[in-house]
Amino acid sequence: MNTDLPASPDAPMTLSPSPLSANGLFQLLFQPRKFFLDTPRLARRFELMVAVYLIGIAGAIDKVDQRLLEAALKGDALPNDDFMATLLNSWPSYWGVVLGGGILAAAIAWLIGGWFYGTRVSWSGAKDMDPTLARRVWAWQSLVTALPLTLLAVAHTLLYSNYAAAWRADDFVGGLLVMVAIVWSCTVSYVGATTVFTLKRGRAVFWFLIAPITFYLVIAFGAGLMAYNNATGG
Repeated sequence: MNTDLPASPDAPMTLSPSPLSANGLFQLLFQPRKFFLDTPRLARRFELMVAVYLIGIAGAIDKVDQRLLEAALKGDALPNDDFMATLLNSWPSYWGVVLGGGILAAAIAWLIGGWFYGTRVSWSGAKDMDPTLARRVWAWQSLVTALPLTLLAVAHTLLYSNYAAAWRADDFVGGLLVMVAIVWSCTVSYVGATTVFTLKRGRAVFWFLIAPITFYLVIAFGAGLMAYNNATGG
């Protein structure tokens, strides 16, 4: 005899931890399959907006670093234009640009980055792919890189008088942390895509692991080669 009764409509619902809680972030970083199995959690509007904004902030930080790297590759210690000089010598100016620019960067990343992630999902064999769901998966896996990059900038704010001093300090540990996060984000991206969507394994391995990791290695090798040539006068 079946004695099970339907749940009362007034019974409290058990919600999974917020994706931005300590538990949620732990799952994202170290148990990504468990994190992405809970697809309703990926759609929580407020947390998703915060995640995308953090991605935008990280993108703005990266843009500043690109300008610094370009100057270094040309043999200049720092960019010499007035805008960058103000930004690099004042934390309020730096964070004003990063936080403000992060809004635009977040919108662009959501549109373009989310679209390309969905395209790779389709290339990997997904049928009737939901582009909104693909963007959500993209946003959460992108946080694996965006969060360490943002926290590193916060740490530099506490440790150095300005961003120029932080850049000159040549923070090896911080740089290594970011590089590890970038590579690990590829793994989380692959796990997220294969958990949420039904994909062909070989294609997914190529588009979410081999292709992006190769891209990052080529960029790193190219930057290192240019720096070596400038240092040796080659």
